[in-house]
Amino acid sequence: MNKALTWINRCFFGLLALTLSGLASAEDIDIYIGNDTTNSSLPSALIVLDNTANWARQSQQWPGGLAQGQSEVRAIKSALANQVGKLNVGILEYTTDGNANQNGAYVRFALQELTADSYAELGVALDKIFTDVNDPEEKRSANTPYGNLMRDVYSYLSGGEQSFAGGGTLSALADPDGYTTQFSTFKSPLVAETICNDVNVIFISNPNQSGPTTDDVVNSNFLTQLYADAGGVLNNKLAGTSSGTPLDIPLLSTTTESSVTDIGFSSQCYKNNEVNQCTTNESQAGKLCDGISGCACSTSQSTTTGCSGGKKKLIVQSTTNSTVVTETGEFDSVSGGNWNFDDWAKFLHEYGVPVSYESEGGETLVARVNVNVHTLDVFNAQQDAAHSGLMMSASERVGGGNYYAATNEEELELGIGDALSNILSVSSTFAAVALPLNTTNRAQNENQVFIGMFRPDQQAKPRWFGNLKEYQLGFVNNAIELVDVNGDAAVSPLTGFAAECAASFWSADSSTYWEGLGISPSPMGQCQTSVTSPWSDLPDGPFVEKGGVAQVLRNSVIGDRNLKSVSGDALVAFNSTFAGAQGLGGIYEYIRGDQVGVDETAGDSNGRPSIHGDVIHSRPLPVNYGTADQTVIYYGANDGMLRAVQVTTDAGTGEQQAEELWGLIAPEHFGKLNRLYENLPKVAFPNQDADEDPVPEPKDYFFDGSIGQLVEYNSDDQVERAYIYPVMRRGGRMVYALDVTDPEQPELLWRRGCPFTASDSECDDGFEDIGQTWSTPKSMYVAGYGDTPLLAFGGGYDSCEDDDSATSSCTAGDKGNAVFVLNAETGEIVRTFVTDRAVVGDVSPVDIDFDGKVDYLYAADTGGNIWRINFVEVVDDLFEPLEEGDWDITKSAFTTGSSRKFMNAPSVLPYQGKVYLALGSGNRERPLESNYPYVDDIDDRFYAYLDYPAETTALDLDGSLMNNSTTAPNCDANRIFPGTEQRGWFMSFPGQGEQVVNPAVIAGGNVLFNTYKPGGAQIEACTRPLGLGTAYNMSLFNGSACGRVRSEQIDNGGMPIPPGLSTVTVTRPNCEGPACDETVTICIGCKGLEPTPIEPDLDMTRRRVYWKSDIDR
Repeated sequence: MNKALTWINRCFFGLLALTLSGLASAEDIDIYIGNDTTNSSLPSALIVLDNTANWARQSQQWPGGLAQGQSEVRAIKSALANQVGKLNVGILEYTTDGNANQNGAYVRFALQELTADSYAELGVALDKIFTDVNDPEEKRSANTPYGNLMRDVYSYLSGGEQSFAGGGTLSALADPDGYTTQFSTFKSPLVAETICNDVNVIFISNPNQSGPTTDDVVNSNFLTQLYADAGGVLNNKLAGTSSGTPLDIPLLSTTTESSVTDIGFSSQCYKNNEVNQCTTNESQAGKLCDGISGCACSTSQSTTTGCSGGKKKLIVQSTTNSTVVTETGEFDSVSGGNWNFDDWAKFLHEYGVPVSYESEGGETLVARVNVNVHTLDVFNAQQDAAHSGLMMSASERVGGGNYYAATNEEELELGIGDALSNILSVSSTFAAVALPLNTTNRAQNENQVFIGMFRPDQQAKPRWFGNLKEYQLGFVNNAIELVDVNGDAAVSPLTGFAAECAASFWSADSSTYWEGLGISPSPMGQCQTSVTSPWSDLPDGPFVEKGGVAQVLRNSVIGDRNLKSVSGDALVAFNSTFAGAQGLGGIYEYIRGDQVGVDETAGDSNGRPSIHGDVIHSRPLPVNYGTADQTVIYYGANDGMLRAVQVTTDAGTGEQQAEELWGLIAPEHFGKLNRLYENLPKVAFPNQDADEDPVPEPKDYFFDGSIGQLVEYNSDDQVERAYIYPVMRRGGRMVYALDVTDPEQPELLWRRGCPFTASDSECDDGFEDIGQTWSTPKSMYVAGYGDTPLLAFGGGYDSCEDDDSATSSCTAGDKGNAVFVLNAETGEIVRTFVTDRAVVGDVSPVDIDFDGKVDYLYAADTGGNIWRINFVEVVDDLFEPLEEGDWDITKSAFTTGSSRKFMNAPSVLPYQGKVYLALGSGNRERPLESNYPYVDDIDDRFYAYLDYPAETTALDLDGSLMNNSTTAPNCDANRIFPGTEQRGWFMSFPGQGEQVVNPAVIAGGNVLFNTYKPGGAQIEACTRPLGLGTAYNMSLFNGSACGRVRSEQIDNGGMPIPPGLSTVTVTRPNCEGPACDETVTICIGCKGLEPTPIEPDLDMTRRRVYWKSDIDR
């Protein structure tokens, strides 16, 4: 959306959940969807009628005995009948009075809310058109260009002058509410309350017998000036001008498709030769064909029930014919220079119309409201190829809307209805919100910060933009901030997004690549200091689709991409032969990236614009290979790929280059790929119309989980062994193991789990109870188990957890109630430890005696329990390894009642033979106020306690041995140490819905964590509340503030990222020499992305947790 106020539609940076199951279950992405508190303005549909004489041309042989124009207004009236209260509607037409050159527009029905009264008024106007369709007052001459009609669409919406100062406007037909000065100056229908929704133009066209009429240079000059006023540059050739390149007009293929629907069997019995009599009878009032066009009896099916004498009841069917117009892939690159219609549509979509409004502080501001153009190409006997191509260009190619061909009244009504459905779907599904960078899923490797990104489709279609970008930490005004490739602050303090002028690493100037691709919202940059085109990938700013790995892929040699899949126990090339054998041959080039999907326009790069899908939960895993400044990032995207991207740094210049090494497509995901190509069915979200056809379905996921690792280095700090373990989260129930010791030649070690999400068919032995694989696998060497590495992870997530209920419906028989311990090299199950409820989060290994081997493994489940797996036993205060058969699991602690859920790993700190644990309860999959439809709050809490591994009695975390630190105690009060009577403390969150959504961090005697609570305030005029994120920082030992700021709201709202500690070396700008480098320990996520310095006040050797870091080297 091209408006300075609205950011959500450009960018989602995400550590977010996305199971969109039906229209009822909740997920954490729901905070970014219009559900609880949305802008009150309605979507707007401005219907533009081509009321030239072509709407009654006899040579079209319009069916049904009516003129085209009569069917058009009747279809409008019918399509709007059920939309009262749902949208604003207006109608513009050509003026019909004055001289032939006065070919502008007038307001027939001012844009206004469609109420019962206004629908009745509109009906009067439409009925008059129907009756007087051939009256000179209702139509103008056939050979009329479209340029000034579209100019006045802009002028009406912006409140400007009519093209001919009102000339040609009939006062008897014009709506005076559409003007400030009748009829020379339009009155804009857009005010502050309506600027937050796009305007959608539905252009109903009637082709001229000789094709589109050429526009004049006056119209071209006006459009050129608008580009200049908006700070843009017009590169397209317009009518009557000599510079620029015309917009391509697509060449089309038109076919008719028929579909037959069985209605039922006839009420009477007939012989085969009595089909016509059957049809006549069934067309009577109250019979099956009553009111249904194309309805008839057929002998294709029959039943003899209730019949005799050789007669039978015949099947009654309705046959629907639809006209399908598709692009051939070829273009007319010359003729478009004569017609400005699609150039206007392109400008309206990409630059919008300016609307003034007043800020809360009284300041007059200007927003540019985006306009999407939908076209209906109405013809029957005489389709005009150039006209159809122009309509296709103006809508799907550059106007952000849809193209519809209609050859009868039924298709007209279906086209208008579908356009309205899309308009309403966008409004009800995605309210305009401002998403802060605080929800970023980021990973660090040395001084490299990798950020996965996504942006939902505005129409709730399944193909979403995504990307992976790199930033760094640097000094800005003597404080450490996230910076871009130029060392400038990467995050805008006003929005919480990447700043407009921020340039991520690897992004390069691509000239005007993003112009004219019909993408909504418009990817036009707003950086005022950039010397590149606003349509370039540089700077990429807050646009997900620009720059980063996505641009690297688009610019690569697509045919050389190294794509892989699995056959048997090995990786194989995912080439055309393999794809064809899997039934994917028809979309192989789409999967590879050089063929666009349905509804997508190709750019001028090698790869399609959407070549990189959304990165939502897959946390990027960087591995430093220790040679030639080589880092490889492994991550999953929901375009189907698990990717390996290599980043190399030139030792001399410091310049970085990125390239994709390979992409892996899992066989478990083959069945999901065609939906991405077709871009249907839509994704099911709250507030969506469940009657939509095709019915919306949950979003598909692929390798959407985070990746475990086993990486070992030799004495030269070079990788000696590197295994990675990707999981799928809601994308499936599998765990993969890949040997990436040579990152360019990956090998499949093993894969385990169940290939089907909803079925246990073909599960590997011992994995029948595995759930969706949410838990990041943790590799470890275990005390007493020799040199064989093991892999541990939680049993996973079960969809029973999705219910909006204070009391869970999950049982011991549901999936995920276990901790799996596998041989990390072979994937064989070593042990499975059963838990009461699902272990969704990561597990936490502990090396309690610091000998390099794991002694204990902690896990938390969704029933509010914490478990300890014992690999050692305590004998005379020594930790003696147990035989594998003697390993056991003990409940370490539990919460009272069944409502609290633990969905994150406990943060652990071994200390004097004991272990401090800290974690909070919550359910990030239920982030909305509407997810709490009950009176009594769950009362989520944060807990910190000291576990005694030698004990077998579980601690009641809400019992008498726990101090209530909801009100901050004094600094030295009731501190928990080994030997004290009390065992820990808890803190309640009084607000309904406030919950802990991420793991905590223990640092320097402090515990730091974040909560999320629904609600909050709007950030800007076109935003809705994203919820409140709060950062907590308190003593691990008693929950006191003790010189700290105990809680602080995180700026800009949204679900916070998990806190993470990093020690990095940062170079001060404009400084040379060793003294310029400063090594600091910081926490990113302790307060959003604002780096927080950490100065531990405990001996760091006491803080060692086995392989606590999830980012290697």
